[in-house]
Amino acid sequence: MSIYQILQYFICIIAFSIAVITYRLRTVNKMRFYFLLALAVFMYAIGYSFEMDASTLDGAYIAQRTQYLGISCYAAFYYLFIRDYGDRPASSNIKIAAMFVFPLLVTILIGMWPYGSVY
Repeated sequence: MSIYQILQYFICIIAFSIAVITYRLRTVNKMRFYFLLALAVFMYAIGYSFEMDASTLDGAYIAQRTQYLGISCYAAFYYLFIRDYGDRPASSNIKIAAMFVFPLLVTILIGMWPYGSVY
């Protein structure tokens, strides 16, 4: 195990700890979407660390799916957190749902990747 893998697992532990702490503080004002943001960062970090440790192509593919699931939602969660933190929450649920069209599309495309003929 290299120093990079140890560092990556340490980052995963920190990201998971932040997600747990923010889940416990979710009733605090301006922390509604920060938990989801921290969870997306953890999903990306754990997927990246699993990808570094993968010894087979299937293991790397599953890790990459986890990684893309976290990173695809990151921008929407970040935007919602910044709006909530700045006391300008999103005005309607339709706008919030519209922000997740692209992450949903990415998730569907990653799920359908084995059925495509890209490679």
